[in-house]
Amino acid sequence: MILASDQLLTAIVESTHYAIVAKNLDGIILSWNPAAEELFGYAAEEAIGRHISLILPEEERDRYARDLRRLGRGEKIARHEAVRVRKDGRRLHIALTITPIRDDGGTVVGASAINYNITDRKRVDARVRAEYAVTKILYEARTFNDAVAPILLALCECFDCDLGEYWIVDETGQTLRRLTSVVHGSWPELQAFDEGSRGMIVAPDSLPGRAWRRMAPVWISDFEPEPGFCRRELGERAGVTAAISCPIVSDGVFHGVAVFFGRSPVECDDDYLSLIANIGLKVGHFIRRRQVEQERSDLAAIVDASADAIVGWTVDGRVTSWNRGAETMYGQPAAEAIGQPVLNFVPPDGHEEWSRMFENLLQGNVLEQYETRRLRRDGSALDVSMTVTPMRNEFGWIVSFSTVARDITAQKREMELQRLAAREQQHRLQNVLAVVSALIHLSRKRARSVDEFANGLTRRIASLGQVYGKLTESGWEHIMLGKLVELCLEPYRGSVDVDGDDIVVSPERAVPLGMILHELTTNAAKYGALSVASGRVGCRWHILQSDGAPCLRFHWRETGGPRAKSPATMGMGSFLITQSVETALKGAVAVEYGANGVSYDISIPWRSD
Repeated sequence: MILASDQLLTAIVESTHYAIVAKNLDGIILSWNPAAEELFGYAAEEAIGRHISLILPEEERDRYARDLRRLGRGEKIARHEAVRVRKDGRRLHIALTITPIRDDGGTVVGASAINYNITDRKRVDARVRAEYAVTKILYEARTFNDAVAPILLALCECFDCDLGEYWIVDETGQTLRRLTSVVHGSWPELQAFDEGSRGMIVAPDSLPGRAWRRMAPVWISDFEPEPGFCRRELGERAGVTAAISCPIVSDGVFHGVAVFFGRSPVECDDDYLSLIANIGLKVGHFIRRRQVEQERSDLAAIVDASADAIVGWTVDGRVTSWNRGAETMYGQPAAEAIGQPVLNFVPPDGHEEWSRMFENLLQGNVLEQYETRRLRRDGSALDVSMTVTPMRNEFGWIVSFSTVARDITAQKREMELQRLAAREQQHRLQNVLAVVSALIHLSRKRARSVDEFANGLTRRIASLGQVYGKLTESGWEHIMLGKLVELCLEPYRGSVDVDGDDIVVSPERAVPLGMILHELTTNAAKYGALSVASGRVGCRWHILQSDGAPCLRFHWRETGGPRAKSPATMGMGSFLITQSVETALKGAVAVEYGANGVSYDISIPWRSD
């Protein structure tokens, strides 16, 4: 008897070794064949009617939901690989084919997924990748410090782990401390687990300690039966369930422990342990090989790579060794320098000094931090600080000398510049104090009261401070006249018209010009155009030729203010303006008092600063 097509299809689904799961477009499981029961660990009655997220890890759920929506729109889902979770928590790698289920009218109403377990194949691939990745990293790394983080990351990827650590024996020799870690997972609890482990010291009975004590890998497939796990609380919050602890050794010498954590319980097998042990040995041999190479090359590397000039020379005064630092410092390659007399690099006026130094060395004395001068290949002189050490043979005889010299020319130059800068600062300070002293003297002579003296002096010193502040910003090189005008008139810029040439002012001229502008502005604010809302000030300056020589013409015009009357006696402000123009700047000032305000015309001889 021939089975009906539905019965035949059911028989195929029930007997196939592929796990076949059907669900509707909402993700509810509709059918669950025996192979699915075996693969995922859930009986059909446990799975049918539940959401497909039952077997989906967190990171796969959004993707699966998108695939169902695509099927609902009639799109095809290509065969692909994915991760699923068994009932016991183990993660499975599967090859997945999703086929749409249609009703009689051809509308997609669900999907059937055919799941094929490729976990074993992935594990074999992971082992091959792990061996290759570690070998490649070690081949390309110069030091173990360069290799440790890439190795941890590569093994996390190959072993499907989420966190890798490397532990070393601390200074006491009794406990382990964590050297570094690599986080492969991305959820916050794992970050907290990693951060909580920083700075931790663990004893020999800990997970890293057991691998150290046994000199063999330790595998924990589930933390539940591991009461000695010192980070249990952190691990439980992070969802960590399995760990691998692998010692790094070579020729019986312990170097450290690599530890890996994962969220899926993993069954230990001998092949895996053998692979991990071999990787540990491979890394250990690399570390030891690099240590030996380092020990052999340390001295040569220090000498060759040193920025200092390290030169060896014989008792008859000829160069025998010449490192790269010497090539740079003296401007001569080793091939040319070796064999030359050391005196070739001593200035002629230093030969007598060198002879005294040589006699001192022959007596077995070491010359430390000895400052002198030497010659470059191009004949220029260097200031150097050197240490010269006699070298003895097995009989104690002095057979050669080693010189370590450092170029201190720049330091000497810097010290000289600092000395000059200190002198310049002292000169500027003296100038400031002289100006302040003059202000005090003049203010005291012309003030009618103590308050007038104090208030006027305070204002003028503040103005002086503003000018010096601007000069400091410019590095005491120069200041533009326009900037100086803006500085003094800033509070009144709505009532001021400014126009002038771009004129560079030296620090020597800036101080008296600043005082002049301050006094003009203060007088206008107290008595003139800036004391009323309708008043304005026009400020203009230009360089003109006067008797064949350049001259700065500075014009100050007040309009719209109170009538300006010629005072019976010259006030302190007017006196400072006149004195600054005529005495400090060797110029001339003309004042005109008009119905709308005062005007100043100032002429100052001006050569380019």
